[in-house]
Amino acid sequence: MKILEARQDKILYIMGIGESFVNNNYVVTNQLTENQIVSLLEIYKKDTVWGTTRNLDDVKKMLRNCNFLALINSRDAKEIIGFARFLSDSVYRAMIYDVVVSGKYQGRGFGKLLINLLLKQDLLQSVERIELYTRDEKVSFYERLGFKKIATNLMRKV
Repeated sequence: MKILEARQDKILYIMGIGESFVNNNYVVTNQLTENQIVSLLEIYKKDTVWGTTRNLDDVKKMLRNCNFLALINSRDAKEIIGFARFLSDSVYRAMIYDVVVSGKYQGRGFGKLLINLLLKQDLLQSVERIELYTRDEKVSFYERLGFKKIATNLMRKV
């Protein structure tokens, strides 16, 4: 289990995730309790337009089958501040999904923190291409973090 404890405005370097600025009231983890999963589901339903139909059983299944990081409020361990996940073969491709920050924490740098921590994951260090799909209004946010908008023929099975 990788858990980063926030202290003195730094995340302690544990198991290759890295070090970055963070408020000392938050913890970064890659494992969630039942209450935290419920909190994540509430964020999907309340703070996204794309996750409103998700249900608890499917979110649990998703968490078992991907890599993810969550920012947890250290004063209220049930409360998730933000979440991001990825799938990767660890060599050629990685795809980032579900970068989401709870509405009451948006605009405080937590999205940037999540992406920066995710990109420091050991599984992503040798990946040739790291990609994500985002809504038009978020393109400039990801460009500031080093992503580039590309012409693509993203296909979906219907």
